[in-house]
Amino acid sequence: MSRIFAIASIAAILMAGAGLFQLKYQVAQKAAFVKNLKLELNRDREAIRVLRAEWSHLNRPDYLQDLSIRYLALRPPLDSQIKTSPAAIPFRPEGAGPVSAPNDLVIPVPRRKPESRPGDEAVKREASGV
Repeated sequence: MSRIFAIASIAAILMAGAGLFQLKYQVAQKAAFVKNLKLELNRDREAIRVLRAEWSHLNRPDYLQDLSIRYLALRPPLDSQIKTSPAAIPFRPEGAGPVSAPNDLVIPVPRRKPESRPGDEAVKREASGV
């Protein structure tokens, strides 16, 4: 009887040791996984910081104005184009009806040659690459 008890005790101790070894191995794997997740999270946070800095740099008003002048040929409005009172803003014609399509809001304006301003020649030369 004591011999069976001794063999059973040794077997139980060996199984507990094997189970403890397996548990230690699994914990080490999970710790490595968590460490990798933390590294990835830090890399993502750094990338977000860089992207936010780049976004704020690219959205500076002076930079956007330079791009619009260079690529879109847009200019700041003239003083004569700015309406100073709400009464100067034209209303829709009578009987125009409700707006049903985006083109309903477009009022055709006759095209005219843009007024020449100081610095226009430099912009044209820069755009042509001369």
